[in-house]
Amino acid sequence: MPSPTPAHILLIDDNQDDIDLALLAFAGAKLKNPVSVCHCGDSAIKFLQDPKNTLPALILLDWKMPRMSGLELLKILKTDPTWRRIPVCILTTSDSPLDINSAYSGYANAYLEKPVDFHQLVDLITHSGRFWLQIVTLPLLGES
Repeated sequence: MPSPTPAHILLIDDNQDDIDLALLAFAGAKLKNPVSVCHCGDSAIKFLQDPKNTLPALILLDWKMPRMSGLELLKILKTDPTWRRIPVCILTTSDSPLDINSAYSGYANAYLEKPVDFHQLVDLITHSGRFWLQIVTLPLLGES
């Protein structure tokens, strides 16, 4: 019997350097979950709407993005009946109390500050990934 395909992660970030570091951190964390990448809120919505794509088990969302901010995208995600159950973790450099409060008011599931040190980023990705994808029991997507 083949093993089930691991749930995948959707990373939404406009900065290619941050994306590259996050992907290296995922590799360093030894998580077997595939990662899809979108560079803006609009492309994330298109990705999620495409029936050829499997819904992600976890969304990592940058907070500071041009055109559509992380907060604007979070509000869209959490009001859509198909997407609102997907855990959304804000992954950002901002430590602003206003941003943190806005994220949780918008129903973010977690607010993670991107560390400057790469090894700390690997630790953050390792612990977050294990928590959300191995420890927590997630709801079936599309079920009410």
